[in-house]
Amino acid sequence: MGAISFIVTKLCITLIDVLDFAILIRVLLSWIPLDEDNKLEAFLYSITEPVIMPMRALMNKFDSLQTIPIDLPLLATAILLSIISSILSVYG
Repeated sequence: MGAISFIVTKLCITLIDVLDFAILIRVLLSWIPLDEDNKLEAFLYSITEPVIMPMRALMNKFDSLQTIPIDLPLLATAILLSIISSILSVYG
């Protein structure tokens, strides 16, 4: 059973790392003016937004966070994913 849990843990860590990287690329691309029908941006949005959406829904409940010019749900999700990846690396 140890080998299966090791493989599942490594797979989860890899998935989280890919999502973190996709979020980083999405942030960097947001600084560059692109066409509305850019396929890379649409792909990154489609794989990252389902992960970011719960954090966005949570943070939308706080009116004071709406005036900040940084996409806090995106940043908070990236930090949370990094923490989960670190925990899995240590205890997995």
